[in-house]
Amino acid sequence: MRSILGLGRKTEPASTRDVVKRKFECFMRILSENHLALRVISELQEKATGDYLFEQGYLRLNVDTLSASVRTMIQRLGELSETRYPELTDIHRRLDQQVQGELAQRKKIPADDLTIPLAEICAERTESVGGKNAHLGEMRNRIGLPVPDGFAISACAYQRFVGDTPLAGQIDEYLTGLDINDLAATAEISNEIRRLIGEQPLPEGLEREVAESCETLQRRAGCVSLAVRSSAVGEGTESSFAGQYATVLNVPCSRVLDTYREIVASKFAPRALFYFINRGFRQEEVAMSVCCVAMVPSKASGVLCTVDPIDPDSGNLIISSRWGLGRGTAEGSLPTDFFRVAKADKRILESKVIPQESMLTMPVGEEGVRVAPVPAAFREEPSLAPAQIAALVDYALRLEQHYGAPQDVEWVVDQEGQIVLMQTRTLALTRDQEDLAARPPLPGYRLLLERGERAAAGVGHGRVFPVERDEDLGRFPNGAVLVARRTSPKFVAVMNKARAIVTDEGRAAGHMATLAREFRVPAIVNAGNATQVLAAGSEVTVDATHQRVYEGRVEPLLRRPRARPGIFRETPAFAILQKVLPAIVPLALIDPDDASFRPDACRSFHDLTRFCHQTAMQEMYRLAEEAARHMDQACRVKAGGIPLEVYVLDLGGGIEAEPTARTIDPEALTSLPMRAFWTGLTSIAWAKPRPTPGGFLSVVAHTVADPELQQRLEEKSLAILSREYMNFSLRLGYHISTVEGLCTAAVEDSYLRFYFHGGAASAERRLRRARLVEKIVEQNGFLVQRQGETVEAILTHCDRGMLEEKAEMLGRLTVYTKQLDMAMFNDSIVEVFAEEFLKGQYARPA
Repeated sequence: MRSILGLGRKTEPASTRDVVKRKFECFMRILSENHLALRVISELQEKATGDYLFEQGYLRLNVDTLSASVRTMIQRLGELSETRYPELTDIHRRLDQQVQGELAQRKKIPADDLTIPLAEICAERTESVGGKNAHLGEMRNRIGLPVPDGFAISACAYQRFVGDTPLAGQIDEYLTGLDINDLAATAEISNEIRRLIGEQPLPEGLEREVAESCETLQRRAGCVSLAVRSSAVGEGTESSFAGQYATVLNVPCSRVLDTYREIVASKFAPRALFYFINRGFRQEEVAMSVCCVAMVPSKASGVLCTVDPIDPDSGNLIISSRWGLGRGTAEGSLPTDFFRVAKADKRILESKVIPQESMLTMPVGEEGVRVAPVPAAFREEPSLAPAQIAALVDYALRLEQHYGAPQDVEWVVDQEGQIVLMQTRTLALTRDQEDLAARPPLPGYRLLLERGERAAAGVGHGRVFPVERDEDLGRFPNGAVLVARRTSPKFVAVMNKARAIVTDEGRAAGHMATLAREFRVPAIVNAGNATQVLAAGSEVTVDATHQRVYEGRVEPLLRRPRARPGIFRETPAFAILQKVLPAIVPLALIDPDDASFRPDACRSFHDLTRFCHQTAMQEMYRLAEEAARHMDQACRVKAGGIPLEVYVLDLGGGIEAEPTARTIDPEALTSLPMRAFWTGLTSIAWAKPRPTPGGFLSVVAHTVADPELQQRLEEKSLAILSREYMNFSLRLGYHISTVEGLCTAAVEDSYLRFYFHGGAASAERRLRRARLVEKIVEQNGFLVQRQGETVEAILTHCDRGMLEEKAEMLGRLTVYTKQLDMAMFNDSIVEVFAEEFLKGQYARPA
């Protein structure tokens, strides 16, 4: 034990305070990393529904963050416990290797022609030509919609131009360690990379193939210029990359190769670097294909969304349009006409036409684009005619049906007034925007609760079944709504029966919330007073999506169709996520009191997180008990009329006194939980209990017979303190009490723990007092376990007000129960004393 505290060493032994302070810092770091790890697990689990668009870079970034966080927790637990759990490091290494092996699989660019006609492109060729080209080919060749003719410069060409050359290594060197928040450094590196691309020789054969493709396009389509646009692999599919790369309009065939360099270089423009580095991509994963299509000298242009992002359930689509070319419309940088159209019958429900003074045009005989005045006859006219709107809606609905998801469509109107589609991509409507959009409460139904956090979205209906202790789970009926004060991973035992879960406390990143999402059980946490307003047996409908609970059965919510689930399940990133999730999310370590709660039972990062967090709390508790036997650097508190010899060991911020002070006044205590506990400790008189028949004699006899009890009389009380932490080991005559509290801004970290053991009366009387303590702390909201005369209780997820209130209560309880075992002469007295204390009547009844 002396080695644990750093005492008794031959050379410069660490002080008790220094060792305990270092271990406390380890403990706080574990709590911090636990938050981060659970948040990442929660996010990955949401992505596993298939309702969210994400990319491999996002996945890699989050898995790396999780692994590093869990590794830190294991390291800090090792310092806290003197490396008592070495197997955790091996388990973490194995899990990390498993997930990194899946993530390390690089995207392969297929061998293909350097240029590919649009007539030969469909969705299957996405990895060769990128999303934009693939969608154009799909619209033309599979759906039969009007798109401009053209060709793609393939990703294979990019690989031969950059990816498989020494330039790729130079780019990696520039990007390694780049701080994208340093705008000046990012711009400098961007300029240098783009300069290198400008000097890089084009791959052999590209010039010839581009010239041939341009000649064929001129002959077939009669075009004299092209629109040259980025079509990076991944663009418009898993990741939008919207507006990140260059588009150059009205490019003559003689300038296509120079423009190609410009488009490739735009991959490394400052804003593009910020996008793909911030999203966790490696540069080699974003191969730049380029889209070359016949330039359409458009009269008007715009964007159509097949679902209204503001009101996804309205059954309407929306159109934005403007005179001239479409660059400003797509970017959203210019004002536009607006049309709202009913998808069912194509009726125009709303039309807003704005006066337009200027538009983007193609100058005759010149390359590039110019701003020109809108002809006077068109300035206050709608940029789309009703017939054009009808045609556009028809095309959009065919696209939505083909892709099976809402679409974001770019289009133009050519000089003959015909619609030409330029691009389509999945509309960025995640479940947060679609199913989870804010809605007012349903009229005509009584609202019982409207607060809390969504832990798992959905709607559930059933009768309320309160769960106050673990034993209640054994009686949980099928189809009920579980209502509890706090969350617990033990609820997993009834998640196959529960229609919904509502708790007063908890957070959406906690263990139970993770399990609720896994079992698809609608859950609201941190609802505040659910246990007070939701009566046992009452019929309720829980709308966890919007954090509401209604009285009775709310049929409109229960029959509301859910948006098409899992629309992103076919993406490569989702496939990789499914492979790594088994090493991340499953939680086997649920009950810390179970024999299986041990290091070698950890099978996932979630298990490691749970074990480290729970064990760290136990280690702090153990450390405080050991440190209480060493008073070498503690200072004594002038306790006044309290019959206690109290010492404090300050870890920083726990007291306000000179470093050399050996005694302090109670007013010098600045630890938040300690001040509250001390208030309770001094708020009532320390009166001795009235003598009861046989009580004193039984104490004397028991003490003489047990030398350990005699030793306890000589022990002092020690409090380990910081501004937000207290671990107070009290030695009150013959019994031991320990009160531990952590009060932080993070409610999910804050807790109070109480331990009570011992006494000097007969076993029967000590047992009665333990039952009294159990009853009182349980009525105050603590989770309690009692074995014989030992009581352990914990209160979690406390805000500062609650923690201070309950710590003060524990102080009063300490005074109230001192030597009370001698008065516990029959079972009925337990109820009497408990009732008086809970009423605030602290003078002991006769």
